[in-house]
Amino acid sequence: MLSIALLAIFLLPVPIEGPMLVPILFSFSFTIYNAAYIDKLQKYNSIQKLLGAISYPLYALHRPLFPVCLFLLIKLGVDMDRQYPIIVFLSSIMIFAGSYFVLKLYDEPLRAYLSRKLLKAKARSEKSESKIASVVKSLADP
Repeated sequence: MLSIALLAIFLLPVPIEGPMLVPILFSFSFTIYNAAYIDKLQKYNSIQKLLGAISYPLYALHRPLFPVCLFLLIKLGVDMDRQYPIIVFLSSIMIFAGSYFVLKLYDEPLRAYLSRKLLKAKARSEKSESKIASVVKSLADP
């Protein structure tokens, strides 16, 4: 499956050259290495958990945050033509940091809140089901 994803990326009609190729090769190499040695890499468990937790906020925010990052870097005086690798690196850091803050300040608290609500509703449902079952059992027993 991963090899199909790699093939699809490298067959894109858009040329991926130079600095843009480095993050793609690094991320896929890291993913393949991780998948091959997942059982042996227990020392990297916290990194894997962080990357797994941040993956959706990163996915959801990279598109809207990238133009904001470019705007900020241009306002700081970074030359778009000559310093493209620096722009990509700094934008990636800013997007990762923004995604981390969204994870910690929005995603995790919201999930905890919804989990508590769901557990309370489930407990109430089980309690009412047990009451109904006891009533049905008492009606069935003469």
